Amino acid sequence: MFPWLLFFGISGISFNHPNVGERVEASRLTAADLRAQVGLDPWDPQDVAQSIVARMNATGSGHYTLEDAFAPSIEGVVVLGAPAPDGRYMVLVDPNTASGVLVHRHARPNDGAAPFAQPGGDLGRYSTGAIEAGAQELIAAQGREQLAPLRAHPKIAPESRFRVRDESGTVWNVVGNLGTGEISGRRAEQWPNIGMTQLLGTLHTTHHFTSSVGPLWWWAFFEDVLGLTMVVWALTGLWMWWQMKPTRVVGAVGVAVALLIAAWVMQATASHVMFGDVAAVTGPGG
Repeated sequence: MFPWLLFFGISGISFNHPNVGERVEASRLTAADLRAQVGLDPWDPQDVAQSIVARMNATGSGHYTLEDAFAPSIEGVVVLGAPAPDGRYMVLVDPNTASGVLVHRHARPNDGAAPFAQPGGDLGRYSTGAIEAGAQELIAAQGREQLAPLRAHPKIAPESRFRVRDESGTVWNVVGNLGTGEISGRRAEQWPNIGMTQLLGTLHTTHHFTSSVGPLWWWAFFEDVLGLTMVVWALTGLWMWWQMKPTRVVGAVGVAVALLIAAWVMQATASHVMFGDVAAVTGPGG
């Protein structure tokens, strides 16, 4: 499993460093810059919270007051985007400090744009919409109560993949989205001009077993084996350490400290990301 440990380690690190290998320029926007150009001053978390509480009270659903024992905070940044002549601009603004960063991400040239690309259209009976229309009585027919119409997932849809040859003899990979009707593709012999970080991220997040055995099925298989390998590796490592009696005390202290630090980081992070009304994911991946 060495190649898989190495791959998932490197690709996991790449999530936090998406600009590695890309041409990116960044310039600092000071509070003075944003005050002069945007009229922005630092937002006071207490004032923001008070404004939201006032709106809550105006609905007539009850009367609410701020909890003094919990300090209000503003989490995250404002992200603004616009096209650039050769890529895209992004402005990241921290409302706590009223400062930010202007990022210019240069695009990689794409010389293989397909001339037949279409933004979307009706594929008739070969579409998720046709299945959606015909499935409205499906739940009731199974003896279950239906509270709302069935709707096709807006993002998850099957794809039709094939190759065509144009009049010049060029072979194209064609992808037809059977949900939106979008048609796209590229030259079969030309690899997309994407960065290594994007490729690693796409591979890293590819998951789920397919209905037939193929490359994607084996990819999911090795993901499972890797997870099991790491668990066995951790447990057998502890067992091997326990056999070395002279190091038991020092090892026990080290393991205890590691568990305490991990528990604190995990609990604090979970509390942070689950602070609001986080809905359970019931679709694929949930």
